[in-house]
Parts: sequence; structure tokens; C-alpha cells
Amino acid sequence: MKSLKKYTNDALKYCRYWQIFIKTILIIFFLFMIYLYREDMIHYTTIQAVIKKADCKENVTIVQERYSSHNELYNDCQLNVEYIIDGKTYNKPLRTIDGKYYKNDEIYIDYENKNKENIRLHDITNKYIFYGCIIGLIIVLVMMYFIIFHKNKPFVKWFIGILCFRSLTN
Repeated sequence: MKSLKKYTNDALKYCRYWQIFIKTILIIFFLFMIYLYREDMIHYTTIQAVIKKADCKENVTIVQERYSSHNELYNDCQLNVEYIIDGKTYNKPLRTIDGKYYKNDEIYIDYENKNKENIRLHDITNKYIFYGCIIGLIIVLVMMYFIIFHKNKPFVKWFIGILCFRSLTN
């Protein structure tokens, strides 16, 4: 019985080290993603623009899967957008394949702060990824706190055991 308890404690110790290692990698990943988003926010500004001309064509692409293929439709749009920065009006072409646009639609674009003529379509997905990374970072930091500073508490031992068992079964 004593050897089983020693074996369990040794297994929990190594699982704890493994969890600290994995959580450290996750923290580095989340911090890197947050840094990339912040850098993007520093160099680009989002504004509203009006589509002056929209030339959209529906195209088909063949998606090859492992054993078969299928066709997917997408809209290839060549837009001319007008936007105003500091009282100056800019007209620039913009190509997009994410949706169908019409003349006089209002869209959000990002322009580069150093070169106001360099534009791109604003992608809200980046903001969702940013907030997801912040939430993930907070969760991982809380888990790391309990794993490092409260390692002898029964619920932390249970938690480490569950995480280790989940890692082994994957």
C-alpha cells in the first residue's frame, strides 16, 4: 500500500511538471497572439468607406478532399472605395472574396497610418481572436497559479490527475 501511494505521488509530481511545461507554452502562445494584434492596431486604423463601384463575379473552386472533391462558390469582387481621412478624400481599388458587395454600400476598411493609400478590408475575426486569447491567458494563468502554489490541496491533485489522464488518452 505504501508503494502505491509513493507511485501515485511520483506520478502526480511528473504530471504537475508536464502541466507547468504545457501551460508555459500556452502562455507564450497567447502573449504572442496578443502582441501581434496590438502591433496591428498600432499600425492600422479602421474607418468607414463607401463603395463607389462594385464588380462582383461568382466563381467556383474545386476543393479536393481525401477521397473526393466538391465545388464551392465564392464571390470575387473588385471594389472602388472612397474614404475620407483628415478632410482628404481617397479613391482606391480593393479586391475581396469574402462576400457580395453593391454600389453605395458602406464597409469598414483599415488603412496603414504611414501610407494612407494602403488599405485592406476590416476583419472582425481578429478582434474575436484577440479577446479569446485574453480569456485563454487568464484561464491558463489561474490554472498555473493553483498548480504551482497549491499543489498539496486535494482538488488541485484531482485537477492535475484529470489533466494528465486526458493528455495520456489523447
